[in-house]
Amino acid sequence: MPSSAAGSHRSARASRFPRWRPWLMGGLGVVLALLWVPAAALPLPPSAPPFGAVASNPPPENAADFKPDVIYQVVIDRFFDGDPSNNDPVGDTGMYSADHSNWHAYWGGDLVGLTQKLPYIAGMGVTALWISPVVDNVHSPLFYNGSPLPNAGYHGYWARDDYQIDSHFGTWADFDRLVQTAHQMGIKLIIDFAANHSNPNGGGDGGNLYQDGKLVANYNDDIAGWFHHNGGIFNFDDLYSDEYENLFDLADLAQENPQVDAYLKGAITRFLQHGVDGIRFDAVKHMPGGWLTTVNDMIQAEGPHYLVGEWPSSGIADPLHTSQLRFANTSGMALLDFSMNAAIDNVFATGDSMVELDGTQQHINQDFLWPLDQPLFIDNHDNPRFLNKRMSHDLLNDALAFTLTAPGIPIIYYGTEQYLFDNTNGGNDPYNRPMMASFSTTTPAYQLISALGHLRHQNPALAYGSLRSLVLGQDVYIYERQFGNNVVLVAMNRSLNKALSLASLATNLPTGRYSDALGGRFGGGDLLVNRDGSTPGMTMQPSEVAVWQFTAAEPSTPLLGSVGPEQTHPGDALILDGEGFGNVATGGRVEIGSSVATVKSWSAHSITVQVPPIQGGLYTLRVCPFAEPCSNRLVARVASGPQVPVTFRVTGLPDLAPADQVYLTGDTPELGNETGMKELAIGPLIGPILDHTSKFLLVSVPACQTLTYHFFVVHHDGTQTVEAGPEHMMVVPCTGESSVTALWQA
Repeated sequence: MPSSAAGSHRSARASRFPRWRPWLMGGLGVVLALLWVPAAALPLPPSAPPFGAVASNPPPENAADFKPDVIYQVVIDRFFDGDPSNNDPVGDTGMYSADHSNWHAYWGGDLVGLTQKLPYIAGMGVTALWISPVVDNVHSPLFYNGSPLPNAGYHGYWARDDYQIDSHFGTWADFDRLVQTAHQMGIKLIIDFAANHSNPNGGGDGGNLYQDGKLVANYNDDIAGWFHHNGGIFNFDDLYSDEYENLFDLADLAQENPQVDAYLKGAITRFLQHGVDGIRFDAVKHMPGGWLTTVNDMIQAEGPHYLVGEWPSSGIADPLHTSQLRFANTSGMALLDFSMNAAIDNVFATGDSMVELDGTQQHINQDFLWPLDQPLFIDNHDNPRFLNKRMSHDLLNDALAFTLTAPGIPIIYYGTEQYLFDNTNGGNDPYNRPMMASFSTTTPAYQLISALGHLRHQNPALAYGSLRSLVLGQDVYIYERQFGNNVVLVAMNRSLNKALSLASLATNLPTGRYSDALGGRFGGGDLLVNRDGSTPGMTMQPSEVAVWQFTAAEPSTPLLGSVGPEQTHPGDALILDGEGFGNVATGGRVEIGSSVATVKSWSAHSITVQVPPIQGGLYTLRVCPFAEPCSNRLVARVASGPQVPVTFRVTGLPDLAPADQVYLTGDTPELGNETGMKELAIGPLIGPILDHTSKFLLVSVPACQTLTYHFFVVHHDGTQTVEAGPEHMMVVPCTGESSVTALWQA
């Protein structure tokens, strides 16, 4: 948001989940913690070396599949100053605070400094890096509430020119060096991109927008209609207000304008050309979902990438929960998991029951088509840090252990591993963005992240596995992640002063004796598993966290763990990841529904295919080696073809009650295939609160097609009124953007 071990029968493999040699990885040998024996008689290995040594991470071979990854989020300006010469650059001066006394100014962090610190980041097992926006921000400072101190776009969310790198951060050459170095170290790169707005319209650069240094849009002389001029957001629970009014004082871009559409997609394309692996889209709640769907379609046509959006939500009670889920399940973008973030905060910082974690996960599994793609996080750049709410390193360690082992993709906010925080103003923005003060590799949090970060790449249960609760109570949570025969068992006692006595567990770990993957540094010890899968009773000490794992041999039956991207169209590349696929020599087929895709590459753990010319819809996929049986099934959504944005508007509506809603449907899957069900149709349509006669919505539809469509009203009592007369018709352009207006047929 803008500012104002391994099993003894396992064969080594160079793959998505490479197997590291024990004791050669500076303490990461503890993740090879299983000593499998038929009887629990063998001794444990000698003490493990220290955590935190730099590891050779696996290469980012599949940028669409981030499930095995740990993402590290960095606010570039507050990380490390590697090039002091750009702190107050020529042409963009007067917004640098050398003594860091002005929290709203630049402090010197840059791309060169971030590149220099990549070994530190890699040492945590991090294999994806999310950086704050690097585009050129406002050149003129803003002064708020009479303050004499300048406010600058150090955070990156006040874009002035989306085609240039901000001179405080470096150059395109510096950016390329970061991408190349990260890739060499097995780290993917995610850029943050704010497509909702330009910059504040009340000062500074006045909302104006540039392209490669040339003015293209003037907010106060907006002849071409690049911006909305509807005032600030009146109601954050109303999608029209969210999407067509200004977020705070930020100049709201009109994505329905073909020039704006081309400008933003062109800027995104430039970053793709510079090798980024994913994009985090700021404020997706405040942009038309149909337009963002066409952005996803454009990006994935260039090759599979991971896309994630920011849609703050209070969970199932949120008034826009249904709209949020519709977006997540149809746009091709994952969403930052604010529901689980709230649960983590409630449980570990506030003291609510651990039961909330399990209940929230159940809702996520039920609501999202691809729950494992939703990222988990504790801290971020918009909210006070965990330690501002609860000053307990032990509880933060517990929260980190959960985030790194629960379903979803973990995000670590920079400095959390150093227990970084500032209590000024409760740690609210901008005090949740202090300068990185230490790069120690010996803090307990760094060691914990290091062990579990590398374990995510060793054991696919953490990337692709299901979750089963074994023990759940006020202070205790013991759960198991499983993918095939790969198992990770996690146990934690959140209490700071009470030990807990537990009865025998019924685990899916094979018979044997297991050492704690955290090396006992958080209180865990050995775990014995009997031949019947039971364990002896145990006592968990206060703040104890333990992780035991079994990494199975290559399965004889293929296991499908990931399909990406989840939304694609015919002709695009689709990547399937998992285990037991065989090799190029054995080969096989990939089924998308009843169709067989063209195989581009095939290995034991990753297959790339080309989507065949099939009709749009939600399809099940499976891998079938020639030596069957076939794998389990996952789903992906196939569009009818390349997508373009079209604004559909209906006028002359009948009298609508405040709770009545208007929907659109038509003869293509993107329009719901002529359905009369509001759950499958497009909508509800939106409009200004005082306009009861017309509604509209920007929708993603297949290019170069002739569509028929109609509207219907769902009344507050559940009854429907459907348009009379013939279907409306339109010809969708092959490129660009369009709009169409239809008169309601009574």
